[in-house]
Amino acid sequence: MTDSDTYSSETAIPIGEAARLLGVSVGTVRNWERNGKLQSFRTPGKQRRFPIEQIRALKGQTAALRSPQSAGATS
Repeated sequence: MTDSDTYSSETAIPIGEAARLLGVSVGTVRNWERNGKLQSFRTPGKQRRFPIEQIRALKGQTAALRSPQSAGATS
């Protein structure tokens, strides 16, 4: 079974949507994939798809990094 057999259009998203959800550029998503921060698979048409759960998890990590509480700030 290939990765593309594991995911469907409901569970994997294109690179542009992944970038939008993460609040970064498509180039950043490509770099993260190249550096192993994200994993993707290619469709039969050679388009990248990213598992939505992986994007959600990374979004949670990046949100935590951006929050003032994570930087040690107190109110």
